[in-house]
Amino acid sequence: MRELGEGRIPMLEHSRLNAGRNKTSRDEVARNALRWSTNLLVVFAAVILFVLAAEVTLRAAGREILATTALEEHPQIGYTWRRNLSGRLSTIESPTPIRINSLGLRDREYGPKPSGVRRVLVLGDSITAGYGVREESTFVKIAERKLNENDPKHRWEIVNAGVPGYSTEQELELLRAVGRELEPNTVLVAFYTGNDLGDNFRDRVSEPYVWKPQHEQVAKRRERWSIPVPSGTRLWLEQHSAFYVWFTNRYDQLLLRLGVRASVPIYTAPPWTAMCKKGQLDNAMVVAWRLTFQWVAQMKREAEQLGATFGVLLIPCIAQVDDEVLRADMVRFGLRPEDYDMFRPNSDLAATLRQEGVPLLDVTEALRANTRDGKRLFYRVNTHLTPVGHEVVASALSDMLASLGPAMKERSPGARSS
Repeated sequence: MRELGEGRIPMLEHSRLNAGRNKTSRDEVARNALRWSTNLLVVFAAVILFVLAAEVTLRAAGREILATTALEEHPQIGYTWRRNLSGRLSTIESPTPIRINSLGLRDREYGPKPSGVRRVLVLGDSITAGYGVREESTFVKIAERKLNENDPKHRWEIVNAGVPGYSTEQELELLRAVGRELEPNTVLVAFYTGNDLGDNFRDRVSEPYVWKPQHEQVAKRRERWSIPVPSGTRLWLEQHSAFYVWFTNRYDQLLLRLGVRASVPIYTAPPWTAMCKKGQLDNAMVVAWRLTFQWVAQMKREAEQLGATFGVLLIPCIAQVDDEVLRADMVRFGLRPEDYDMFRPNSDLAATLRQEGVPLLDVTEALRANTRDGKRLFYRVNTHLTPVGHEVVASALSDMLASLGPAMKERSPGARSS
């Protein structure tokens, strides 16, 4: 018994030691958990503070905004640029400063037209607005400078009335909304073969003038490197967070530089195939052309009622200008060159305008000549004109307007046409 009793003492001591070790282990686990939790909270707080600081800094420096969130509803036209907006328009290739005047135009403010001023109103979509280029680098403002330098007898003002996504019908409604206030001597509508026919048909498929944000108009392919964000959350962030827009834009730029393409449109066929096919056009394209001619003719009448001359500027899509892009489309979609006339829309538009007595400036050949010389006239991702492309269009435009000059009707300031 004694031996047995003596043997119990080491066992009790061992139990006490194990209990002590377990308590120490539990305490250490608790301390480690507290330390990790504290570190995570510190990191989380640091991230939140960084994002908040970046948000404040980006807003103070001029926040980047998306084209879709730079627009506001308009009861007559559907939407316009957001009035009195200033900031930086976020594009994957060239984020650019933007300012919108009180009329909802990407331009400076305009008052009553002074005597001796030749004022030109240029209507169009994002190509005219200058998506991806600075305001002073748009073909509208370059042409204005050229005319003022070359025609010292007159002062020229060329108003940029380009709005992203506009159809020809919306351009007609914008003319009605701002034409009398601006009192133009000339009204010019820029027709872009890249999407104007599709936009014209789109607006009459359902209700006209219903604004469809860009992400709803064209299906997108999400790349494997994209960051998944629920659509509702993404839309809210796009509208309210300068940091989110800035970060996602830079992330897409990084993917582009690394050769991992950012989100791009999905097409079952290139957009130009419907309007450039030989033979009978599809019914949708026939309707689109009929609506286009109808609205252009009405624009001519509206311009004449304002006492202004009227003309059309045709800007081709990238596949009509860059033969490498055209060949790539042909190979990618298994198309045959003999099935298409790439300049059919140009000749179709020219024939109808000739009957209506409307001057047409087609800059396709000027752009093609400069492309053959190795100049990069279109961005490769968003396929809008680069600053060099705007320069080429501006040279042709200034020549056209100079030739129209003698036909411009001079009116006294504040005069209104009935």
